[in-house]
Amino acid sequence: MKRTWFLSGLAFFLSAVMVACPAPVSPSGPKVTVQSTTNGFVVAKNTGATFYATIEDATDQRVTWSIDDPTLAKGSINAQTGAYTAPATVPSPANIRIRATSVATPSLSGFLEITIVNEGGIAGEINIPAGLLSDPSSGASTQAVSTDTQKVFTPDWSAPRVKGQFLIVSDTVSSVVRVQSASPALQRAKVLSVGASLLRVEVPSGENDAVFAARVASETGLVVQPNYLYRTMDLPNDPLLSAPTGGQSYLTQIDVQGAWAVQTALSSDNLIAVLDTGANFNHPDLAGRLNNGKDFCSKLAASEACDGQDNDSTDIAVGRDSGNHGTHAAGLIAAKTNNGIGIAGITHAGKILVVKVFGNSTDSGLPAPDFTTADSIALSNGITYAADMGAKVISLSLGIPFAKKGSGNFDVVVKKQIDYAVGKGALLVAAAGNVGDGDFRVFFPASDDNVLAVGAVDGNNARTSYSAYLGKTDLIFAPGGVPVAGGGKGIVSTYGDAYSELSGTSFAAPQVSAVAGLMISQRPSLTRAQVTQFLKETAKPLGVGLGVGLMQAGAALRKAQNPAVAAISTTIYVYADLLKGGTCATNTNTALDACYESGSPQTGRSVVTFTSKSGAVNYSVTINRAGQNLVAGTYRIVACVNKNSNDRACDSGDLFGISATNIVYDGSTIKPGNNITLAERK
Repeated sequence: MKRTWFLSGLAFFLSAVMVACPAPVSPSGPKVTVQSTTNGFVVAKNTGATFYATIEDATDQRVTWSIDDPTLAKGSINAQTGAYTAPATVPSPANIRIRATSVATPSLSGFLEITIVNEGGIAGEINIPAGLLSDPSSGASTQAVSTDTQKVFTPDWSAPRVKGQFLIVSDTVSSVVRVQSASPALQRAKVLSVGASLLRVEVPSGENDAVFAARVASETGLVVQPNYLYRTMDLPNDPLLSAPTGGQSYLTQIDVQGAWAVQTALSSDNLIAVLDTGANFNHPDLAGRLNNGKDFCSKLAASEACDGQDNDSTDIAVGRDSGNHGTHAAGLIAAKTNNGIGIAGITHAGKILVVKVFGNSTDSGLPAPDFTTADSIALSNGITYAADMGAKVISLSLGIPFAKKGSGNFDVVVKKQIDYAVGKGALLVAAAGNVGDGDFRVFFPASDDNVLAVGAVDGNNARTSYSAYLGKTDLIFAPGGVPVAGGGKGIVSTYGDAYSELSGTSFAAPQVSAVAGLMISQRPSLTRAQVTQFLKETAKPLGVGLGVGLMQAGAALRKAQNPAVAAISTTIYVYADLLKGGTCATNTNTALDACYESGSPQTGRSVVTFTSKSGAVNYSVTINRAGQNLVAGTYRIVACVNKNSNDRACDSGDLFGISATNIVYDGSTIKPGNNITLAERK
């Protein structure tokens, strides 16, 4: 779907950007931070904005809203909701202070200064597909950051990774030759194109991986990262992997019977994709219910990197950490029901898509014990493929704990494709992670704001001793079982040609994926944000700190059947970037990020935000140049979904692309005839 701007020759207006200034508090005490879900610093006259506040280390988050030195000329604000209406004329002075005061502690307050401006700038329309709308309840739209995604990212070289190589990530990478010509260091290395805008670099002998990668990043200005290695999230049950199967009491815990009273079948094939170790298509309880996708890790190299891909997802990766892991996950979703054998899958009809992203160490000739891994390239390709095949739910029973080392660590390669899948309307569901080191923070990709994280409970609805749960307040839980070898009961599902009990957050996530698939089948018009919202609203609380609680399938399906939902809002940023001078001004490829302001300090970026409702609708917006006069030159228009309340840049992970056409501003008027098409980033 195209998003098209229709530009008019309106003048730009100068406005000032003011920073949030919370009230002084003791260093160890809480503070009030005020932000805006629309346009946090600049508000046009006679328009509105909505503000919100967070109080650190406080259970009671209620605040009362007010305007410092209130007069009619400064507009009005709803004391309870933070909804602000700007005055009809620009006041003098134009700066206004919006204050939030704690209800529980009236002496505690914080404020945000905004500037009221006239209308003006680049006016136009943009079409936002429903799949690009984020879910405000996930916390993504209220987590402020100071710089854009690429600048925040810190490669974690201590995390599980492929040794002797790294990845170059950029939306502007088009050829190996162009990148190598910009880097003397890279001219000594082997560089391969391994995906859209993705290069793999083999580090020259004698070079340190991290040091060499940092040198390349400095020389090219591009993002570099390790090729991370992901593991499955099951717990070994040795020596009782083939223990006699128990009942499916976990279905009762999440009220699957209640869901079946509303919906039992998937409405279309490939509605759910399982990205895992492959699956046994000949299992009697799975025959006819699986669609063969692709294998993005047909074998493993000795380095543990995936080597090659093919069209056979039935080539199961079996290793110490997998053990028919994908077959087990697929059975929870799609095992046949009412066939007189085995178990009952949560969905009764419709085919799910099997995508293999893990490979076997046995392929590399390494000695036992063997293992299975998925690297960043295989996982990102698998997510893209699943989304392109029409999957509305992507189940990921895998993870990597490197994100636990700090909020700046994540996998840019995989994150970009997560955002791409979200842009296609897909809901990604991921295992929260199995903890063995006492650090219970959620693993990546479950930690990503655009992913629904799933923790595990035991048969008594208590969080299992291994389930990660910290750092994701909207975490949802499902039964994950306790290892049979530890005296507990696992989750029974298909395994090999038979059945077995396995435990882990790996087997909680597919249950949530299956219920989400039934919800979408019951009401196909539901957006991913609505599905997520309904699952959270209907969960059974488990206690303080344990996310939204235990999934209740019956209640979630009934909610999908009769939504009665208020509109879900999100924020879109649109800004204009000035083309730099020098060689950039004469460069024919003016889409290079390095030639625009995004590569320099962010002061003066053109930013405007507006709040959208769920559904694909046209919205009219106006861009004002913030913090500086508009200078004559060539500009590009960029739009992106706000995932981090980031009013600076959305260059990495944004869901709209750079316009192929630039706006030329001669200092007084916008030249006519500029129709800008914003293409979705691939």
